[in-house]
Amino acid sequence: MACHPFLCSLKPYNVIMLNLRTINRIRRNLPQLVFDHRLDRGERSDEERDYLAHYGLDSLPGIHGAIHRMGCFRSHGFQVACHYWLPVEPRG
Repeated sequence: MACHPFLCSLKPYNVIMLNLRTINRIRRNLPQLVFDHRLDRGERSDEERDYLAHYGLDSLPGIHGAIHRMGCFRSHGFQVACHYWLPVEPRG
């Protein structure tokens, strides 16, 4: 039986299963960001690597070699989870 076109097009990172327990563990352990790549944590837990792979954020085209950080910050009473990428040779 042939594979459904959508399923055949999935890359391996799309099949990593994330469950609520893993998402909550990632959320609880996210560091506060200061938006300085020298101070923000660059190491990844196994769960964070799975999260990035699941959403294809570990191999985005056009950002090869960029510095990536993930964490959270407070805004208007909310705790906001986010990512940022810094190009290898930023301009401007």
